[in-house]
Amino acid sequence: IQRTGAGTQGLVRCVKAETLLASSFVCAGATVRYIKQQSPARVTLVSTGPDGEDQACAEYIAALLRNKRPDTARLLDHAHDAGQQRIDYALSKGLITEAQRDEFAADLDCCRALDRFDFAMVVQRRGGLLVIETAH
Repeated sequence: IQRTGAGTQGLVRCVKAETLLASSFVCAGATVRYIKQQSPARVTLVSTGPDGEDQACAEYIAALLRNKRPDTARLLDHAHDAGQQRIDYALSKGLITEAQRDEFAADLDCCRALDRFDFAMVVQRRGGLLVIETAH
């Protein structure tokens, strides 16, 4: 089960996509390889967040699709800083506790583990539901 504030909603709203993929830094390289194997005429990257991790990951994937070398350190730092700002804001507003802040910060580090997994996340439509399956 995947639940994110924007990512899941973004997938649900992509009703006209012939092929639908979910991605993040941890599987970005595999996602690019999958896209290139499919040889689509057009690729649309949808960043579901206003800034931060989603945008940085979209930039990373776009560069790889164009066979360019992205500034990985800059993009990962940008993703980290944006995530940390959201954590700090939530803490300052009393939306999370100090313990939760530490958990979210550790989770943020895991989210930046570039190409940790060697699979793409292909989204299938089944019975009105979206199901994510791995593809190599």
